[in-house]
Amino acid sequence: MLVTALSLLLGATLLSPTLAAATLAAPTLAPMTAPVPVKAQDSGLRCEGDSVPPGANNKIPEQKKFGGPSTPGAAGEPGQQGPNVGPDASLLPPPPSTPIGPSIATYDPLHWSYWWRLERDGFLDLRQQVRFRHEVGPIGVSAVVRTDLPPSRAVVDSTVVPALLKILGNERSDDMIKAALVAVARIGDGRSAGPAGVASQEIQDAIVLQLASSSQEISETAALALGIFGEGESFALIDELLKGTQVGAALVGRGQVPSRTQAFAAFGLGVLAYDAPDVGQRQRAAVALLETVSQPHSGPDVPVAAMLALGQCRLPARPTLPPRELRGHVFAEAVMSNSGMALWLLDRLKGTGADAGAQSPKERAFSMVALSHFAATSGGALRAEVLDRLCAEARSRRQASEVRSAAVVAIGELATSGSTDADRAALQFLVKLIESSQPLERRLGTMALAQASARAGPGDHPLGGVESAAGTLQRVFLRGGSSERPWGALALGVQAYYLSKAAGLSKGPGNAITPSAKLLFQRAQLRKGLAKQKNVATIGAYALGLALAHEGAAATDKMQAGEALLDAYARTAEGGARGHVALALGMLGYEPAKDSLFEGLTEALSRPSLLWHTAVGLGLVGDDRLTPRLIEALIAARSHGSRAAIAVSLGTIGDRRAVGPLLEVVASDAHPTASRAMAIVGLGVLCEERELPWRSPMAHALPYSAMTATLGGSVNPIFDLL
Repeated sequence: MLVTALSLLLGATLLSPTLAAATLAAPTLAPMTAPVPVKAQDSGLRCEGDSVPPGANNKIPEQKKFGGPSTPGAAGEPGQQGPNVGPDASLLPPPPSTPIGPSIATYDPLHWSYWWRLERDGFLDLRQQVRFRHEVGPIGVSAVVRTDLPPSRAVVDSTVVPALLKILGNERSDDMIKAALVAVARIGDGRSAGPAGVASQEIQDAIVLQLASSSQEISETAALALGIFGEGESFALIDELLKGTQVGAALVGRGQVPSRTQAFAAFGLGVLAYDAPDVGQRQRAAVALLETVSQPHSGPDVPVAAMLALGQCRLPARPTLPPRELRGHVFAEAVMSNSGMALWLLDRLKGTGADAGAQSPKERAFSMVALSHFAATSGGALRAEVLDRLCAEARSRRQASEVRSAAVVAIGELATSGSTDADRAALQFLVKLIESSQPLERRLGTMALAQASARAGPGDHPLGGVESAAGTLQRVFLRGGSSERPWGALALGVQAYYLSKAAGLSKGPGNAITPSAKLLFQRAQLRKGLAKQKNVATIGAYALGLALAHEGAAATDKMQAGEALLDAYARTAEGGARGHVALALGMLGYEPAKDSLFEGLTEALSRPSLLWHTAVGLGLVGDDRLTPRLIEALIAARSHGSRAAIAVSLGTIGDRRAVGPLLEVVASDAHPTASRAMAIVGLGVLCEERELPWRSPMAHALPYSAMTATLGGSVNPIFDLL
């Protein structure tokens, strides 16, 4: 019987009754050969290359196009084929469409807010800054002692998890089920003290049952949720979905596993691998993903997802034998170490691998970023060879624009400020790129230079490239075009932030560094630039750059920056810009802004696009009035937009007092299902135990010029799943 076969696949323990029932209810399986038509009730969601049944709605939802071949005279700036935007349009922030900002599909790659949206979690560090206690610093610029603790695991297990399982068992709303899948996976992942118990099996079974949903969005979200959950039989189940086996087809209740579901399974495997404490499990995941990228695919979604996930598999720095069952595998050598994987990816990039010619430009783009991750801890000769190859890919006009842009991102991940020939050549390449290349590559090159130059490297002068790079970034900030100066402002802040981290510093009193004259000058220039800014499309970058530049700064320097930011907050009315300034005030920990932000919170309650940024800014500063005010507003809210933004904001702040009110919204049929779904999202964010949100590692260094439908499309992209 199929149940017995599944049980053998998943180990000695038989499947739970719930999972067994779901498997037995699956339809008869078709041979896994040619593509089988997708059922008509799958919401029309397909990846490129999926077949469409005759008579079905074969219109794939239109996706925003990113990048594309370089064509002189195309929209945007000369020589840039990209989104249909001109120089002025690239300055305009997109309209908001989610509680924490615009949908990922609406962003313009030329606008700085796209980069910030993907990278901000690492800079905000909300768990440390909001959800834990802090020392009281001098003159009121450090976070205050917190009394709003996160919910205990006992409360989560006894109240939140049962409520989410009830949603998955009884509700029919797609939005609520999708939200509950991600929420229960992220908060019930078994990473608390003690082994996984009965509740973990119940969570797994509830997720698995949704794989067979007639809604494609629910089914694919369940595949991702298995990876976020990461416990029990999650790996074995994801492996069947990813490979598209008959077992996987039985789990989704279809003739074959749709390619979108395979892509979401790959994303889930990346999350699982990144979180896995066991090296062997990460090696198993890497083998499964290498098998996937080595197979032919009808479109880019599955191989791109697999390559992105592969970059999350943190392999050993030194060669380590994989689990016994993999030691004879063709990919055993590749997964033994970071160097082994880097060599495999480099050979494939150079065209010497067996399947090198099968790569699409999008897959090639993501493979270069994965390569940079593995080469970072490799030996000097291999790292130098990879850097040289990445520079060659970035300068080659024979490559598609998304490949060149991804190579620039990868250089920023791998290059350092050290004194080796390879590092100096890489930084010099980025400088030339910024001065002469195409618009998107210039912007990404600016951020890559900021990151790479702040990374200590080998040689006699570990940070020898900092001063020269800072001069280039300053020229972009002061003399660049109107759409490039905000990138320069943000890059100056990013460079200073990473330099502070490189010095081994953390926020708090007594951690100030002795700044160089250039750094002091840069801070002063950022303050002056912010004071002059009136453009609502760019002022946010200046504000965030100024806050980042003061990481590890002395209290008096922070006070000057805080005064400049508070002045900008007072004179900025537009929601997106005002929200970024509020966030910058919070990142700086500028306590004198507390009352102004609290007053602004009342205004933001009727402006959902502004609320999350204001609430997080106020939470970072530290205000005991925040959670009670948001709870009060949640109870009184009359519009879905306000209720949704308040719910997600409460979750982000991380105060256990929000659990009860959010559960009440979830349980009440009086509220619209969309509002209840956002309350579920808030509970998931509130109770998650990870240091950073589950999607953050995948969002970092994302080559977004090569986005696929499952990553950044208009329907259910993973980066819109909160």
